[in-house]
Amino acid sequence: FFLKKENAGLLELSKEHVIEMRRLLWTTPKNLNDWFDEWGLFCVAKGFATRSEHDGEVVFSEAQKRRIINIDETNLSLDGSDGGRGGRPASTITIKHCQRPGTAQNKAGLSSSLMCGSNAAGEAMPLHIMFSSKAEEENMAVKMSWIAGLPTVTGQFGHEEVKTFPASVTVNEKGGTDARVLRQVLMHYVVTLFPDAADVVGKRVLIKIDGGPGRLDVQSLAELRALGYYLFPLDSGKETMSQ
Repeated sequence: FFLKKENAGLLELSKEHVIEMRRLLWTTPKNLNDWFDEWGLFCVAKGFATRSEHDGEVVFSEAQKRRIINIDETNLSLDGSDGGRGGRPASTITIKHCQRPGTAQNKAGLSSSLMCGSNAAGEAMPLHIMFSSKAEEENMAVKMSWIAGLPTVTGQFGHEEVKTFPASVTVNEKGGTDARVLRQVLMHYVVTLFPDAADVVGKRVLIKIDGGPGRLDVQSLAELRALGYYLFPLDSGKETMSQ
């Protein structure tokens, strides 16, 4: 059908887009509607939004948009691979007896992670890099040359005026998020971005984040809640929209 000349307009060249099976199965009209309904109820109940008297729609003020942040992590690799993250690579149709060029790779197999995102007002979050290390935890360190020149961001967030914020780094064995690293990242945001945070209406901070290690750590959640920080689970795939 697609090889017929009159159907050539239905084809186009594009890059492969891999979707995790769990996300594909989750993304149904009912689940999406349920998520957005719960999102609206939560935001109104906690003071992040109000309902319009005219049509009942959820309305966010600019001040509260700055207090709703969306973060996600992505893999950083030195060898051009994905470090085995994100599922198995997809099968690809190729021509028999013809070599298929691959991606040039370095011999180093180290892999780290980058945490980034933005708030609902469009201000970019400060970058956070999680380096991998084989050293014992008490001996882990970061060379200054690794972080020299990392980009800064400007934004207002929970401050009275626009300020500049530097990138931050942590180190662990796998170069990814675990309960300790996630707590460090979130507490870093507490100190630098929202020094006015409190568990009262107008001062709370809402963090939209996908599933992963540390998200259900009871001690961290209780500590953050006492400071006015609320974690809200993302619907699958939406964490990339603001990035």
